[in-house]
Amino acid sequence: MSFNITKCCHLCITLKKTKLDHTFTISGQEIQHEKKCKYLGVTITDNLSWNTQAEAVRAKASRSLGLIRRTLGKCSKEVKETAYNTLVRPQLEFATSAWNPNTNRNIRIVESVQRQAARFVMKDYHQESSVSDMLTLLGWDTLHDRRLLHQVEILYKILHGQINITIPPNIILENRRSSRHNQTNQHSHTYRQPFASVDCHLYSPFPRAVRIWNRLPEAAVTATNLNGFQREALPAIRKMELPIPLRTN
Repeated sequence: MSFNITKCCHLCITLKKTKLDHTFTISGQEIQHEKKCKYLGVTITDNLSWNTQAEAVRAKASRSLGLIRRTLGKCSKEVKETAYNTLVRPQLEFATSAWNPNTNRNIRIVESVQRQAARFVMKDYHQESSVSDMLTLLGWDTLHDRRLLHQVEILYKILHGQINITIPPNIILENRRSSRHNQTNQHSHTYRQPFASVDCHLYSPFPRAVRIWNRLPEAAVTATNLNGFQREALPAIRKMELPIPLRTN
């Protein structure tokens, strides 16, 4: 039976919303309640918070960054940057199409590793130096923007039959003639925003991806290939204000 992290997240959201108080057994043995478990490398907690996952990702990526700092400290900027992009950033972005922090705290936790990497690559550890300027000089997008792109890429791939995931039935194209959002729709492929009554659903992959998708330019959503979609979508995401308000903790 096929299963993936996105389906697991939807199952957890359903259980949290219904607040089921039930004992499950397998072969007569009661399944013990766990506050957290790791599934395909992503830690899912009983309150559907990404605090544990963000901390784990930072710890693992920081160890890798520490290794290349000790090993490649005297190497050129280009070698250091290649090492970061190859060995560290993939750890920070593993499975982020499914998990994506929705609090400023966790966003800062993950971004902190990339900011340390920027100082390492630029060989600039002065307190008065601007890490944001370093990131601009390096041409590195924030990990937050990259995660938003990854999530909306999944929606693009689903809509174009490139991956075998079924889109939820409540995600349907808006009727632009009757939609009360007609004046603000930016393109002809706007989808109805799924209703969410709790944060864990509001910030889950599909509702969040739809919010980003609906604010992309026409050239992005009508792109005939993934490269074209990425080329048009990423600049738009960079310019977006946060598509949804973020909690502070």
